[in-house]
Amino acid sequence: MSFPDVDREHDACGIGFLADLTHKASHEIVRLALDAVGAMVHRGARAADGRTGDGAGMLLETPRALYLRELAASHIRVPERHVAAICLYLPRDSDDAALSRAQVEAAVRSNDVAPLRWRTPGVEPAVLGAFARNSAPSYEQLLVDMGPGNVRERMRVVRRAVARVLRENGEVATLVSASPTTVVYKGLLSSNELGAYFTDLRDPAFASRFAVFHQRFITNTAPQWRLVQPFNYIAHNGEINTITGNRAWMKARGIVAPRWASDTHDFDTN
Repeated sequence: MSFPDVDREHDACGIGFLADLTHKASHEIVRLALDAVGAMVHRGARAADGRTGDGAGMLLETPRALYLRELAASHIRVPERHVAAICLYLPRDSDDAALSRAQVEAAVRSNDVAPLRWRTPGVEPAVLGAFARNSAPSYEQLLVDMGPGNVRERMRVVRRAVARVLRENGEVATLVSASPTTVVYKGLLSSNELGAYFTDLRDPAFASRFAVFHQRFITNTAPQWRLVQPFNYIAHNGEINTITGNRAWMKARGIVAPRWASDTHDFDTN
């Protein structure tokens, strides 16, 4: 019998993907994904407060039925296929948050996408450890009308425009996701706490055909809300060893990575 070489053992993030092969969106996919990501809690760690996890999150199909229900309650009518959400971490200071919202709306309008309504998904702060709770940003979503036509390209331009204005404003706010088809829910917690923290994820109206989920294991960066995965495109379970070269090529193309970013965040930015 042979045993693994312990000198070659490495810890790494936990990651998974779940999909309905019949292409049918359902809340059951969300529920199963919560169970699956919760089973990976051992892939992360906790802070000295004994509660704050390394971070966990899920990338899901945009829950248009849930969003349309809220828009209808505000007497806003829009075709279902036009609805998308721009998800952000906003600063806790009310003035800074208001400025960030105004800048994001301006960036959206300037690229032929119509802002509809801001919403703050319900959360349960008691789920968080002391460190996470004291550093928690406000997770908010700007619901938008993408209009007809090539929404994928339109939202790509919007995402870059929003990222640019946030960078110019000192990065007091963080872009979580901006996609024509997906949203990201994540937090500085452990993976088995996601469903308890976000009330949206327990809403039967939240339906998806797929889920990408991630439990972070911190290696080369300190725990931060803005570095929790998934990002807009990617959930990654290791370190990108060519990071210096990647950053140099990005800089040559005019894409400047934030100083605080992780290797995976840089990859997603590109």
